[in-house]
Amino acid sequence: SFRFERIYKNALNEVILRRVLNLIVFLDGAKRGEVIPSSVLLFRKAAMVKSSQDFLHILCRDYISGIGHLPKYLAQVGVTVSFQQDPLDELEFTVSNLASDRRDGVRLGKLAEILGRSNGVLEQMRLPAISRLQKVFNVGVSLSALSCLGIPNVDNIHPNYIVDGHR
Repeated sequence: SFRFERIYKNALNEVILRRVLNLIVFLDGAKRGEVIPSSVLLFRKAAMVKSSQDFLHILCRDYISGIGHLPKYLAQVGVTVSFQQDPLDELEFTVSNLASDRRDGVRLGKLAEILGRSNGVLEQMRLPAISRLQKVFNVGVSLSALSCLGIPNVDNIHPNYIVDGHR
């Protein structure tokens, strides 16, 4: 009975591992192929792991012995995982308080992208903006983008005013 139990556990572990790997590969491909919308995150904002490859490394390190570099092994059999969740993916653009929500410049940058029907403003920013210097830089990028769109009186606003919360 002990032999049967050991064979059963090994087979069960193999099935579980195969299903977890299938799930990782499926979600990675769906996210890269934009089947899953950009508003849906694969990894939590507070998570230490933000990429499929890092997840496979941890899975291999903690639960699978003797394989080594799992993404490299999967690539040899024709399976690649390369999704990485950027800080830009984790941003929320809802505004609840006009004075405080625009201080980091990100929402102003999104507004400039929407008004200009273009991308690239948010990609120029330093995200996540932690320091005051980064916030001033981001607001400056947003204001210059809004100025290029011909928004009146934007040139008179200094980025420090917005970062300080002046309305």
